Amino acid sequence: MCIHLDHLPCKRGAGDEQYVVDIENRTCAWNKWQLIGIPCIHGISALLSSNRNPYQFIDIKYKKESFLKAYTPVIYGINGPSMWQKTNDKPIQRPDFKKQRGRPKKARNLQPDEAGGQNKSTYDRRAGMNGVASETIARTKARTGNGSQPSQESIHTRTAPKRKRKKSNAVMD
Repeated sequence: MCIHLDHLPCKRGAGDEQYVVDIENRTCAWNKWQLIGIPCIHGISALLSSNRNPYQFIDIKYKKESFLKAYTPVIYGINGPSMWQKTNDKPIQRPDFKKQRGRPKKARNLQPDEAGGQNKSTYDRRAGMNGVASETIARTKARTGNGSQPSQESIHTRTAPKRKRKKSNAVMD
């Protein structure tokens, strides 16, 4: 429940919480209205109970006029570094290296296009070939009953039996 300065009750939710809403100053004890500039649920409830339009209480920064005013002037680009004005100041240097505390990180995984890298998603070391999923190997092992590697031929030549189609004897008029 929220209470605004006109003391009209406005219920929101089933809890016993009460929030004070000041419509004229656009504030709520929940502080969301003040933070983002859009009425919170308590503010909307108070506005509707006092027969006011919540859209009129949205902050000016969200209005179309503010957007157009901000982007009306033309923003010109700048010239390249060769045309910048030279100064007598010394050039900016990179910051000093500071060794991080703690255990050093492990070597990162290399990408497939880098030297020595493999794409782990398409290469299965247990199968010893590209493109064979480990699930296929597990099914083959379970079917054969031994732990030997399936041959390339046994994986790729197995197909489902073909069904015969029934011919329709219906006569078309």
